[in-house]
Amino acid sequence: MPVNALIVYKNIGSSYEQQLSQYFIMKHTILDNGTLGAGKPLTKDFIYKILNGGNRQKPQYMQERIVMHSDNITVWWRPEKASYLSFLPESGIASGMYPLPPMLFALQKQGRGYTLYNFALCQNERPKPETVVYHSPLYNVHNNGQCCMGNVSLPETGEIDTWEKVFFGSTCAPDLKPTLNEDPVAMWNSILNKESFPTSRLVRYGLLEDIW
Repeated sequence: MPVNALIVYKNIGSSYEQQLSQYFIMKHTILDNGTLGAGKPLTKDFIYKILNGGNRQKPQYMQERIVMHSDNITVWWRPEKASYLSFLPESGIASGMYPLPPMLFALQKQGRGYTLYNFALCQNERPKPETVVYHSPLYNVHNNGQCCMGNVSLPETGEIDTWEKVFFGSTCAPDLKPTLNEDPVAMWNSILNKESFPTSRLVRYGLLEDIW
């Protein structure tokens, strides 16, 4: 049974409509006799109800490290900290504790699965749209930031801490080398058990606001 009608109006330049967009939508109640009632501005609440089958979604709390979020992508940052990295013997790099720069992750939902991206930051603070993003210094990451997870069992959840554990828990293979201003084998071997990552070795990728 029809209960509302959405009508698209065009701005024709009256003194009132000059304050509106060129096109706007009004919601009209369909009266019992089939005619339209007075129009009211379309609200976000009404749109949410339509998109969610008549039910408004319960608000969700965002993890404090999340930088941006939409229906198909979540972007978050990780402050600089040391982590245990595992390397295959043929990589020429010893497994152990390594300092890591601040990192930027993105988890993109594609169909029923997810794709993980990883980048680096130089500033140990929550990134802003104008923050410069750098190529990841880690192995197993493509030049566009997409992570090669190999035969790792991927999570079926969008929970960011779970994806970080899987990412850092995987073994670095020598086939997919990172983009750095130094030979990656020499650089990683030089910072084993050190306190800080040499951010001068990072290669610029672009601005955060231009990536997504």
